[in-house]
Amino acid sequence: MLSIESESKDKLLLPFINKNELRASLSPDLKALSVPELNNENYIEPICKLIARTWEIFSNKQLNKQKEGFLHSQTLLRNQVLELENKILQIQLSGNADIERLRQNLQNTKYTHNEVTLTLEEIFKSICVMLADGSSKYDLTNKISHDFKYEHDVWGFGNNQIEFAKEIPELLGRLVILGVITRIPSTSEYVNEEYSLSSFGIKVANKLMT
Repeated sequence: MLSIESESKDKLLLPFINKNELRASLSPDLKALSVPELNNENYIEPICKLIARTWEIFSNKQLNKQKEGFLHSQTLLRNQVLELENKILQIQLSGNADIERLRQNLQNTKYTHNEVTLTLEEIFKSICVMLADGSSKYDLTNKISHDFKYEHDVWGFGNNQIEFAKEIPELLGRLVILGVITRIPSTSEYVNEEYSLSSFGIKVANKLMT
């Protein structure tokens, strides 16, 4: 029992004698312990020591169980964090791949007007600041017309700009299909429809603007 207790530290070993005369006959290892006298005349203090020792061992066991449970929970949480970080990384990698594929699409789509050739990427980068706060189709048309070097007269129209403006819905529609902008229908015949960046469009714009 002495050997077991010394190794495990959680076994209860409380030897006692009923007569002090027996103390001399104890083995050396037991003499090294504090062996109390327990008999009908002297029992309060030894019993109190026994109860205290029992409670100490019980408390240590409970604390060890809680510690083991805490360490187990900590390990589970750490594994969950690692799993979530891995998922986030996969999402980011997937998102970057989607953005790169979209960028190739934008670069490969070109428009030529008024002897000016612009890729859809260049057009999107030009209007994305306007789209960030929402912009009307009319304002977007003027901005894109300006990028193609169309000059405005006092009425706000330039040479051949009206014909060019007919292609703007197709251009904006392509950006809508690609998921980088969203169309906000007009609620009145006097108010032009608006366009704004989608959540994916914001990510793309951040990537292209850096």
